[in-house]
Amino acid sequence: MKIALVTGGGQGLGEVIAKTLAKSGYRVLIHYRTNKEKAFLVQQYCQGLGCESSLLQADLSIEKEVKGLCSQIKSLDLLVNNVGPYFEGPLSHTDLDDFRNLIEVNLFAPFALSKELLPLLKKSKGSVVNIGVSGLQGQRAVKISPAYHLAKGALLSMTKSMAKEMAPYGVRFNMVSPGYMENSVTLPEKIDFVPMKRLANLEEVARVVLWLSEQEQNYICGQNIEVAGGFAL
Repeated sequence: MKIALVTGGGQGLGEVIAKTLAKSGYRVLIHYRTNKEKAFLVQQYCQGLGCESSLLQADLSIEKEVKGLCSQIKSLDLLVNNVGPYFEGPLSHTDLDDFRNLIEVNLFAPFALSKELLPLLKKSKGSVVNIGVSGLQGQRAVKISPAYHLAKGALLSMTKSMAKEMAPYGVRFNMVSPGYMENSVTLPEKIDFVPMKRLANLEEVARVVLWLSEQEQNYICGQNIEVAGGFAL
């Protein structure tokens, strides 16, 4: 049975990714920071499918806790770096603590987890999927959430760099970048600006994560796949 770690797997997009992987036969390690109750419900769902599942608690902004989490994992085929707090507001009005938290959780945590778990991923020739945000490829200025996009842009750069470095070892790094989703923190009154005229559902994003993890896609490396209905084209 293949093993996957999903950060923030107890709620939102992480929950749907964890359930989608479990349906495909993965043993899912569900990371959570504070909400154990929600994570436990996802664990029960996965176990109800006949798949083993475990809960792992950690604050991913703290290096010691990242290493503690990784020390509990003995085998791994897929790492999904899903956790990533969102923040709105112009850069000039972004508090230093908020900015630091965005960088620590959106960028430091995926890097630290990837680095710590590389020996296991090399052994399994596994893969890493980082969750980004639509529009990163364009390198355009963002007005609503610039600090968040800055952190995710750096994550995309890290994804590509690690992909090139780890490709000779058979370890693949890719990114999946959603646009506006049904659970997005802030949603406009109208979505006419999205070419497909609708929001993404979480299952659509989760299925792309699963697809990238499959052996048939083992030549896809260093790519960023947008699930955004044409937004930011």
